[in-house]
Amino acid sequence: MKFIGQAKRLWKNKRLSGFSGYGMLASLVVTCLTFLLLPLSQYAAKELMHVRPVFSHELPTPPQPKPKLEKQVDAENRDAPVQPKMEKAPPKLSLEALETALDVGPGDFLSEFALSDFQTAPGADEEFVFKLHELDRKPTSIKQGIVRYPAHLKKKGLQGVVKLEVQIDEKGVVRVQGVISSTHDDFIPPSVKAAENSLYTPPTRNGKAVKTKFVLPVNFTLTD
Repeated sequence: MKFIGQAKRLWKNKRLSGFSGYGMLASLVVTCLTFLLLPLSQYAAKELMHVRPVFSHELPTPPQPKPKLEKQVDAENRDAPVQPKMEKAPPKLSLEALETALDVGPGDFLSEFALSDFQTAPGADEEFVFKLHELDRKPTSIKQGIVRYPAHLKKKGLQGVVKLEVQIDEKGVVRVQGVISSTHDDFIPPSVKAAENSLYTPPTRNGKAVKTKFVLPVNFTLTD
């Protein structure tokens, strides 16, 4: 009986040790399977990732750097002073505009005074000098200066014309501002003297006496 009890305990211990070996083997198998399945799970996760399309935009090519000479020209243009804009001069009127011919001088020749519009502007003294067409009343001759025909030019039969720039003030007094042109220099002195010895009615604008400037042609013409 004692022998039988010992045999049962021995068999039971072997059985327990066998179960322990099986357990260790099973644990080893599970561990190996876990390591084998880990790469597969990562691969499967990669397969399930959603891939979004990426759109690329081409950037414009940057401009080529300017040569040194071109950079220098650009710098000079930037530093250059800005030239002021010149105002356009008003168009000049013809010398025949608004003419009033006057017959003066001795009987052997004819010399004409004519009033022609002239381009004017405020003077240095800031007094306005108006054009003939801007006036309410144009000046008319009160006293005509006598034009002396140069004797030596008369003997030669020379004729001509002198164009004077003249100004009439608020009292009708004539002042020669300059000589525009002359066919002969000897015609100038008698033309200036005759013009400044003339007297006109005062020019008016808006009912007030003003100054006016115009071109005064003095014609030297021999008569039969």
